[in-house]
Amino acid sequence: MITAESHYLPLAAAYVRGALGEGAGAGGGAAGERGGAGSAGGGAAGERGGAGGAGGGAAGERGGAGGAGGGAAGESDEAAVARGLAAGLELHRFKRSAQLPRVRAVLGALRGFAPDRLIDLGSGRGVFVWPLLEALPDLAITATDVLERRARVFACVGRGGIDRLTAVRADATALPFADGSAACVTALEMIEHLPGDGPARAAREALRVARTAVIATVPSHEDDNPEHVHLFDGPRLEALLRAAGARRVRIEHVLNHIVAVALR
Repeated sequence: MITAESHYLPLAAAYVRGALGEGAGAGGGAAGERGGAGSAGGGAAGERGGAGGAGGGAAGERGGAGGAGGGAAGESDEAAVARGLAAGLELHRFKRSAQLPRVRAVLGALRGFAPDRLIDLGSGRGVFVWPLLEALPDLAITATDVLERRARVFACVGRGGIDRLTAVRADATALPFADGSAACVTALEMIEHLPGDGPARAAREALRVARTAVIATVPSHEDDNPEHVHLFDGPRLEALLRAAGARRVRIEHVLNHIVAVALR
């Protein structure tokens, strides 16, 4: 059951519209997660290489009208979601997450900076992106992920009417963005996944791209996730960000996680 109380309903509806098209009877042409190669948006024209070839296909044109409410034909969000479920789209990813302590901590930090643009690294399933879009209505967000299928989801949401959201397939250790191109950069539950010296390289890239601050979160305890290849404590995370160029780092411990705010 997808409702406004349990899920980010306008964002789920935008995803359906971006993936399947507007209005009733538009159920074909999977521009969404089942789409063919290049369906994540800009295609090869925006590519800038990067490690592993993952650097920057511009996955997210800002198509669609600006609002999150109904489609061009007057379709309600509820009707769009029903259409998406009938088509087999995965909408569970839009489950509400703003109640999580680490999400609340990130929102609080961002409200203090009042950024106009944010680049999120390793956006994954959107656990942080969706609440940021809802809580900060003036913030433009570029979601990034090394996996095309994940970048494609964010591109569909932007194309379906959330014109503040763009998506780029990108490697966090070799970002296709100019120096200082966003007020803030977030790396939320991402750097612990990077093998070898990946965390240090990603931290340097994040601080290069951010004008004001980088916000990073990591688990604070060992867990059974085999993709978590690094374990950080507060001092290690602070040292990582300082070595990458931060002039000051604030560390906060929340439930099972560490939140770091690194100032340029």
